[in-house]
Amino acid sequence: MSTLHVTDSLTARRFFPDYVGYWPTQNAVVVTHQGIDPYKLLDGFQILNSTLFPGVPSDVFVHGGFADEHAKTATTILDTVKVLLSLSNASAFIPIGHSLGAALAELDTMFFGLNLPNVYVKSVTYGTPRVGNDKWAGLFDARVPDFIRISNKKDPGPVSTQPYEFFGFRHPHGKIHLAGPAEAYSCPGDDDAADFRCTILQVQTPSVERDS
Repeated sequence: MSTLHVTDSLTARRFFPDYVGYWPTQNAVVVTHQGIDPYKLLDGFQILNSTLFPGVPSDVFVHGGFADEHAKTATTILDTVKVLLSLSNASAFIPIGHSLGAALAELDTMFFGLNLPNVYVKSVTYGTPRVGNDKWAGLFDARVPDFIRISNKKDPGPVSTQPYEFFGFRHPHGKIHLAGPAEAYSCPGDDDAADFRCTILQVQTPSVERDS
C-alpha cells in the first residue's frame, strides 16, 4: 500500500482540514479537501478573483460560496506546494476532494494550472457539485484534459446534481458513473444528458426529483 507523506496541515486556516503531501509512487504533490458546510451551496455566481486566476475571461463565473472558501487558503496552499515541488522534484500536482471539498479541488485544478504552468496538473473528485457557468465548464474542458469526477448511484445526497442547471451552472467533462458492483461508465460531454446510463437520474436523492 502506498503512503502519502503529509507534510502540512492547514487546519487552523479552514473549518475542516486540508492536507498537502507527497505521493512517492506517483511522484506527485497532492492536496486533499474534505467536505464543507452544505449551506455553502446556497449562493449565486461571482467573477473569479483575477489575482488568483490571472487571464480568465470576465464572462467566466463560479459559485460565490465555493470561490470565497477557496480564496481563504489558495495562496497558503500554493506556497506549500511550491516548497514540496522543490524538495521532492515531483513531476505532477493532484488535487483531490469529496462532495463540497471536490468543488475546491476543481477550483484548485484551474488555479494551479494558471499559477504553475510548467507543472502537470491532474485531478480526481468524488460527488462533485457544479462549480461554475457554461463558460467555466468550457474553459476547464480546454485547459484541463486530465480530470476525472466520479459519481455513485448510491450517493446519499444530492450534492453532485447541485447547484441546478436551471440556475446556469454546468459540470465540466470527465465524469465516471458507478452504477453498481463492477459497473462503471465513462460519460460523454459535460452534463451527460444524452446517455441514460450517465444521467443524473441515476444518482439517488431522497429529497429531490431530478431530470437529465
